[in-house]
Amino acid sequence: MAGKVDGRLVDLSHPIAADAALEIVTEKHPDALDVLRHSTAHLLAQATQRLFPGTQVTIGPSIENGFYYDFARKTAFTPDDLATIEAEMTKIVGEGLPVLRSVMSRDEAVAFFKGKNEHYKAEIIESIPANEDLSLYAQGEFIDLCRGPHVPNTSKLRAFKLMKIAGAYWRADAKNEMLQRVYGTSWLNDKDLKAYLFPVGGSREARPPQARPPARPVPPARGGARSGLLASEGLAGLAGGRAVHAQGLPRQRLPGSALPADPRQVAVGEDRPLGQLPRQHVHDFVGEP
Repeated sequence: MAGKVDGRLVDLSHPIAADAALEIVTEKHPDALDVLRHSTAHLLAQATQRLFPGTQVTIGPSIENGFYYDFARKTAFTPDDLATIEAEMTKIVGEGLPVLRSVMSRDEAVAFFKGKNEHYKAEIIESIPANEDLSLYAQGEFIDLCRGPHVPNTSKLRAFKLMKIAGAYWRADAKNEMLQRVYGTSWLNDKDLKAYLFPVGGSREARPPQARPPARPVPPARGGARSGLLASEGLAGLAGGRAVHAQGLPRQRLPGSALPADPRQVAVGEDRPLGQLPRQHVHDFVGEP
């Protein structure tokens, strides 16, 4: 699926120019699920843009037990849309598209994504120092800014399920646009997927939303972003690149909360179609790059 060179995750295509400690990341490796889930987030984005042209992509990390991707789209996604997107994801897996890495300068990447009308992605890149090269990953017609690593081929993504739709403000700022966040889970095989979806004692899919009274402390997040989206080119960049996640942000006050919230925490509300969410209904915080 991937490799580790001197303890750092890399693609299978990563060149080794000098003596190094090498690990092969197979499906049994502890890092296998992170690579798989990050790649499934890209699969979700590709399927969504195929089905809904004009949808802009923003960020899509792996998280505990799965992944998500934030989209900018005028029309709200529905549960039926999730089923359609999931079917398209399965189709792309069947296409067996190779996942290819390339490198661009910061300014080239800004121009590239602006040319694709991906203004959110271009805004992220503009905040990166001009002397940094950036890695991009392509599979078929879809290309995204990402530090990787990723599976070598979409055929490796065999067991996944889209779970729910939520809302998230762009750059975690309530003054910005409300994006649509699609959550999913991804596993190495159908057996593990079914064990997660149907645990002993009930189904995760059938679990009703938990009512939460206002002005209560925000519960801790189940998992932070594990795979960052931006990094310098090369081995050093993979370790020290700029990641888009919530770590290191200043403490903030959540709308509707009487207490300051740790930026790694998540404001969880009842799951409803995004069009029904009030403006102050924030599900997750996404850190500044």
